[in-house]
Amino acid sequence: MQNNTSQITRSFGVEFEFAGGQSRTNVAAAINAKGVDAHVEGYNHRTQRYWKVVTDASLRGRNPGELVSPILTGEEGIVEMKKALDATSDVTKVNNSCGFHCHVDVRDMSLNEIKNVVKLFLQTEDAIDSVLAPSRRGRSSRWAPTAMNVNGNSSADRRNEENKRWFGMINACRTHEQLATVFGTRYTKLNLFNVASRGAIEFRSHQGTLNQAKAEHWVRLCVALVESARQYRFIRPRKSTKRGIARLTDVFTTLGVKGACAKFLKERAQSFTARGRRAAQVS
Repeated sequence: MQNNTSQITRSFGVEFEFAGGQSRTNVAAAINAKGVDAHVEGYNHRTQRYWKVVTDASLRGRNPGELVSPILTGEEGIVEMKKALDATSDVTKVNNSCGFHCHVDVRDMSLNEIKNVVKLFLQTEDAIDSVLAPSRRGRSSRWAPTAMNVNGNSSADRRNEENKRWFGMINACRTHEQLATVFGTRYTKLNLFNVASRGAIEFRSHQGTLNQAKAEHWVRLCVALVESARQYRFIRPRKSTKRGIARLTDVFTTLGVKGACAKFLKERAQSFTARGRRAAQVS
């Protein structure tokens, strides 16, 4: 089967939280054994030229930590990320206190284009949630809740009103610094705090994973959302009454998500839906 997934050219960075396995020293050693440069460090926010394995006090379980990438670029970055995960998954694992964060470079984008990224995310968040574990949807996650005052049962009209409210605040931002703090916290699904200082947007929604395919396709989705924002001069709130796969298909068309990536993520959404139905039948 032909893989017509769009090629990534943009730079990105990833952070994988883990707990319940071997020590951080062993995690770094396993990654080095795969030919990827990794070092153990204390907790810090420095961007290194190598993968760093650091502490993370927010995690539960034995030997918790976080694997943080250097700046990765394009398809070569995807390959390196998968090598690092191949090694890490051999010596540790994740639990429901863990998350997976993807930073996407927006240094080449105008303020208006970055605003469009934020608007697109808010407008498509309900569909994007469907490819995530229920523990990461809406306001379920302590460290990555939605900024929206809605939930999974909110009507299309309610979501549209909430989008209008946020779009107004986003439009009012006149500088990168103002946009960086529009949500008031870094602990939300879309962290904008580094927009002004580092020129990056952090997607915090995803549950913890060391699975190569899950990580790859989430990165592709995040990058596609950023790239698609450049196509629009101005984005206005647009109401959708569709739900489920129909809604996700529309969103993927808007964002240019296709091929193996679209197929994988749709199957993930369908799997979560099926699990929810089975749980409802036995409850």
